Amino acid sequence: MKASSVKLNAIKLASQEVSKLGECTFECINNKECYSVNFGGILGGKYSCELLGTDRFSESSKLVASEEFDHYYIKVRNIVCYIIFIYLYYCTLSLKFEKRR
Repeated sequence: MKASSVKLNAIKLASQEVSKLGECTFECINNKECYSVNFGGILGGKYSCELLGTDRFSESSKLVASEEFDHYYIKVRNIVCYIIFIYLYYCTLSLKFEKRR
């Protein structure tokens, strides 16, 4: 989900320059500690991507207005669990990054 014109002032797991939003969210999905990103701040044709180990729900007091950034957090769309025998199961989930309107 996207929260427009806001930034979560939380401790960054990592900060990097990317060409597009998809690269930023891909980095977050591939980092098991990442729950959200601040995306924006164009410098030299690249965007700033800040990976965060928290989200706006856990630390709402740290959400601040920003003209340079948008905050994206993971929205779990579907969770499907399969039971194998009695004690074993696995779940698949579909993640989607969206921006709050």
